[in-house]
Amino acid sequence: MIWARGHKSDWDYFASETGDSEWGYESVLDIYRRIEDWQGSPDPGYRGTGGPVFIQPPQRDPNPAVQALFDGIRSSGIPIFENQNGRIMEAGGGVSVADMCIRDGKRQSVFRAYVFSRMDQSNLTVLPHRWLHG
Repeated sequence: MIWARGHKSDWDYFASETGDSEWGYESVLDIYRRIEDWQGSPDPGYRGTGGPVFIQPPQRDPNPAVQALFDGIRSSGIPIFENQNGRIMEAGGGVSVADMCIRDGKRQSVFRAYVFSRMDQSNLTVLPHRWLHG
């Protein structure tokens, strides 16, 4: 139910290790923007709209414990970001509430949203339960 894309340093490390710049943060960020259908405040530098994967910010009135936790975090000087897949993914640290893959109160599977409609493509092979059989 949580949409987490990964930090810039991780993607740039993957690009360095593979010798392939397409694994770098900027390339991957472009891909994420294309597949997202972000329902929060517009942020075209980091968030995509119109893609097949419905992503929304957390509920507007979080549990009071969340507010208390964030008050404590703020008082300790740790930066709080507007969402977990925006500027925080380029920062040296911080916290935010998780983005959600929930639509109309139901979890949205990324497989159903993005892969399932492409099952007939010749360059895609899905091996269900492959990990179960070694």
